[in-house]
Amino acid sequence: MPATTTAGPTPLFSPGFAINPEPTLAHLRNTDPLHLLAPGVIVVTRYADCRAALVAPGLSAAGGQADRKQRSGAATSMLNTDDDAHRRLRRPGHQLLGPGAIDGILPTLRSQFSDFFAQVADRDTVDLATEVSEPLATLALTCALGVQDGPEPDGLGHLFAESAAALDPMPSADGAAQARRAVAKLDTWVERHLGTYPNGRLGRLITPDVARDDVVGIANLAVVGGWAPLAELLTTAIELALYNPDHRQAALGGQASTWCEDVIRWHTPIPFVARKATTDVDLPGGVVPKGTQVIIHIGSSGRDTEQFSEAGVAIDRPQVRQHLALGAGAHFCLGAPLVRAVLPVALDAFFRGLPGARTRGTLFAWRPGVFPRRPLSTAVLLS
Repeated sequence: MPATTTAGPTPLFSPGFAINPEPTLAHLRNTDPLHLLAPGVIVVTRYADCRAALVAPGLSAAGGQADRKQRSGAATSMLNTDDDAHRRLRRPGHQLLGPGAIDGILPTLRSQFSDFFAQVADRDTVDLATEVSEPLATLALTCALGVQDGPEPDGLGHLFAESAAALDPMPSADGAAQARRAVAKLDTWVERHLGTYPNGRLGRLITPDVARDDVVGIANLAVVGGWAPLAELLTTAIELALYNPDHRQAALGGQASTWCEDVIRWHTPIPFVARKATTDVDLPGGVVPKGTQVIIHIGSSGRDTEQFSEAGVAIDRPQVRQHLALGAGAHFCLGAPLVRAVLPVALDAFFRGLPGARTRGTLFAWRPGVFPRRPLSTAVLLS
């Protein structure tokens, strides 16, 4: 096990790393793939090690998420449970967000997206992130959850945006307090919705084996873990297609799904996940001792040139679903079917509804920050 605590070009999670993490991650993949970040904390960066870590029975999600759950006040969910407890929650989660459920809402989503762009079309400019991607993510989640009525004048988009504060795994004290308040507000809204619509998509999940609190946790995870990453991916995909005619052709052609899949790999909005070793765990790059906190940098795995040729660009590539941006194993992203369905539908609706859309810029840029990974938004010119 390497004992170094330096991370090459820029220290991990430093301000420089937040601006451009790839030089550091590339250095670690090449020289120190199981990097000792601090005593008892290892960062895994190579694809092979990340995949093995995600499926290793000896690496616990519950243990990895314990501190975060306590800081944010997050409900018990699939994110912070293992084994039977995880599988019990996974079943109703799949009922809500699995491929069959998402296929059933696609006609509604197509109609809602088309209506949205019809309302936007007479504008001169829009901000891609806040005035396009975030509203689309809100429409997608409200449709998937079967909810419509907002809890306040700002509507559900405002509530979902507030709740995204709980996504930060390394918040300040003020940030953790803000996340707890947001989660409590979200849970109150879910409870109220369940009381008002007991036969809705969420209410129907309640069974003798699935309690009301379990459903609150499923909805909480869908919003906290899904809204911001989906919005960020929408911004990335649309922005890439606006900047590059080849990307636009791929996004709108017969290969739209595979190109969007590679955008997911290239972006990886949730760049790392945490686990805790409950026993010694063998990975291709070495042994993780029992008791170690493990940060699996799935964003780094997607840039591993040993696994992906031209890893630094989004292209239509074969076998792209081998990427780990949506996880692997028992904790594979519950919202993956929604993300995979929404991206191509949103791109089609965007360019049909706004065929003359363009930007002043020509280069894609990332917003400084460690988690989640976020593109720098751009103004879209519509007229």
